[in-house]
Amino acid sequence: MPTLQTLPLELHEKISSYLIPRDIGSLALSCKPLFHYLGPDNRLLWHHLLARGAAAGLKSYPAGYHKLLAEAHAASYKVFDDSGARDYWSEACCIFSGNMAEGCRLCLAISMRGSDREITHPTKKGVRVTKKYCKRCAVDWFVQVRKFKSRYPEIKLPVTSTLPGFGTSSHGVVAIWIAIRHIEDQSRGVPYEIARTPSNRFIASWVHQGRPRTEAIQLDEAVKFVVEIYKREYKHIQIIISDKKLYAVFTNCLELENFCPSIAEVFCFEQSGFGAVIVEISKMLGAGDDNDSRKAAEELATNIAIERILSKMFCKPDDFHPERLSAPNCILLAMEMSSALENKALSWLLKFSCLYSPPYKVNDDEEGGDDGEYDGDDEKAVCYWCLREAKGGKRETNSSFKFMKDDLGGVNSISCDWIVTHVMTAHREMLWVRPKGRMHELQICAGQLTEESESEVEELLGTKFNFENEELEDIPAESVGHDGEFLTESTYFVM
Repeated sequence: MPTLQTLPLELHEKISSYLIPRDIGSLALSCKPLFHYLGPDNRLLWHHLLARGAAAGLKSYPAGYHKLLAEAHAASYKVFDDSGARDYWSEACCIFSGNMAEGCRLCLAISMRGSDREITHPTKKGVRVTKKYCKRCAVDWFVQVRKFKSRYPEIKLPVTSTLPGFGTSSHGVVAIWIAIRHIEDQSRGVPYEIARTPSNRFIASWVHQGRPRTEAIQLDEAVKFVVEIYKREYKHIQIIISDKKLYAVFTNCLELENFCPSIAEVFCFEQSGFGAVIVEISKMLGAGDDNDSRKAAEELATNIAIERILSKMFCKPDDFHPERLSAPNCILLAMEMSSALENKALSWLLKFSCLYSPPYKVNDDEEGGDDGEYDGDDEKAVCYWCLREAKGGKRETNSSFKFMKDDLGGVNSISCDWIVTHVMTAHREMLWVRPKGRMHELQICAGQLTEESESEVEELLGTKFNFENEELEDIPAESVGHDGEFLTESTYFVM
């Protein structure tokens, strides 16, 4: 039976292609057969890794920086030295160990100056040593202590490393693999995959504040109960607010109301008595001793969740009129609707609509005025789904096309609320669908058409829409997320 040591060289090189150079070097040092396959004898492999690092370093130089030194360095790896005079393995080891002045010790990228990151690490003897990383590896393998403590306040970290910031500022960072180890060690042996779940983090944070674990578990159950109702009844809202986002908002709200009441006074849910409602629901869910009483409690809790929480935030499930919502309960919805252009799931539709027609119409000089007031005519507002329903022809003005008003009663020309409101109301069944292959990939700035952008639109979309042959595809659920879902931008770890 073949083992890792007995695999042919081609397979070892294939396996190593999924590792960073530092890990390839560590694998090579694990045993004699792998040292033979992946160590100094494989000069071509290490030449390729060094050449790739040199090329990556060139791309990371800041604009205007003198590159002659780096270009000369990169040129030395353009041609493989088949004479055997150069020891590429030793050159890579010098970068790994930090003995070479320039280069990332993880991926071998040669950045010389500018975009490299010099992180100082503590040692057992109390002396701090400086090691160099490229910008990408610094993001992939380290996390800011400040962000980590906000996510895991109960986890105690050892003396951390330091990453210099702008000027003389600096901030503490911790290697992600070290952070994961401490999470598992201090979470009663809970595996990291479980320890990082939103529920576990909320319960741990609640207990860290000196409150009972049973109370935290009951509140977590109540929050998840409300979120499940949201997932079931408010599919049309989930295109801009994911269930994970809502869970984070609810639990943050509970912690603010209980531990930071002064901050909660200005928080958007404080006036609605949100925390009291969640506590009430948690007591209902915990009161059922048998199946019948549990079912009755869930039905009552469902009605309370819809009437006193979800309908105040998002309207009733089948009656979506966000302009009727009162502050502060609607702030979350208003914020997410206004920033929907950044939403991967909806951006194609918003860009399409904004390119062909602005979200408002103003009176110009030819029409008898330049006061910039909305004249109430939405006939020319373009929606892809409306055009598709009319097969590209003239359409009737849709009575559900409501413009979001600002505090003075005027149309908010900055946000995309107008089209989001319309689609959520008139085309709810099409929210999780998009044209296949081209419409959602349109990357043109929203706004009035220019000659350049118009020709680009015509090239991508065509002047005539062939809606009958336009294929549709489902929008993946992972397109909708939120900024706080991940602690880092690492491509290797999810914190």
